[in-house]
Amino acid sequence: MEPKISVIIPIYNAEKYIKKCIDSIRKQTLREIEIILVDDGSNDNSPDICDYYSQIDKRIKVIHIKNNGVSNARNMGIKLAKGRYIMFSDSDDYVNSAWCETLYKLAENNRDDFIVCGYEIINNRNNNYRKKNILSDLKNENIFLPRKDFYKLYSWQLLNSPCNKIFDIEKIKKHNILYKQELSLGEDMIFNLDYLNVCSGNIKIINKSLYYYVNDDKESLDNKYYDNLFEIYRELFKKINHSMEILGTDYDKYKKDINLDYFYLIEKVLTNTLNKKNKDSFFNKLKYNNYILSSKDCRMCVSNLETTYIRKSYIFLLKKEKYIYIFLYNKLVSSLYKIKKLMKRYKEKI
Repeated sequence: MEPKISVIIPIYNAEKYIKKCIDSIRKQTLREIEIILVDDGSNDNSPDICDYYSQIDKRIKVIHIKNNGVSNARNMGIKLAKGRYIMFSDSDDYVNSAWCETLYKLAENNRDDFIVCGYEIINNRNNNYRKKNILSDLKNENIFLPRKDFYKLYSWQLLNSPCNKIFDIEKIKKHNILYKQELSLGEDMIFNLDYLNVCSGNIKIINKSLYYYVNDDKESLDNKYYDNLFEIYRELFKKINHSMEILGTDYDKYKKDINLDYFYLIEKVLTNTLNKKNKDSFFNKLKYNNYILSSKDCRMCVSNLETTYIRKSYIFLLKKEKYIYIFLYNKLVSSLYKIKKLMKRYKEKI
């Protein structure tokens, strides 16, 4: 019997997490699934753990490949999948026991729709355990959205990940939808948008957290350096605009949100340039950030910030397109914040 769902898990040096991940998927209430473990050249005990699980559960398939990145691993899983649908999990996360069945039933009843569920972020860094549910701002348990309003998914943080979605294998193969291996960031959202663009129905959201994203030792954007981060973000918003054209979105309806969201990413680029892992000189870092501030994309965003809560003084300096002003401004704000914090502590001791 062919499986109803193929769950694809790319794995690289995940011995600390992989057992919990696999066990949570083996316990799915929907039994007719296959689990495809793609070992992406791990050099820890992950390959042995994968092989062990394939021996005790006939639904599990393992493939060992040379390390070539998560996008290649997911593409390999897609090519091997036998299920009617595909779902993805990361090897260091885990899932609700109803994850597969809930999305499968909705997909079967709405074959042309884009199916999404909520997820939960579990932050366990620095012994500071916190949980946060990522759901729609709407309070309904089941939500319907026209495809043209897909940008609401981005605003709700429900668009980027593939792990809170279910994909029809026929659509994927018919339209040759695969992960772009040349991208080091943002490839998930582009895959999701490529799939959304070929769905002829609407967006259905199960407003429950069925997937659990573990934010433990994962390297965050704050401490990782990308030498092409601006180009990546520019490509993402170009893709968003292209999808809006395909799906007939009223751009003006989301113009303010898009420019503000894009601006926040540009700010991450500016900070990324100053990362210690960037061995360029401070002068060249300033020069590169001047280039970003004077770019068409940044100018467009800044010109639409006047109605936001961002300080007018900060917007004024952004328009100067000299990053040294922004750098000094941020240093000043940071210093004032520290002084304020120290003063507060002092008053509390008195």
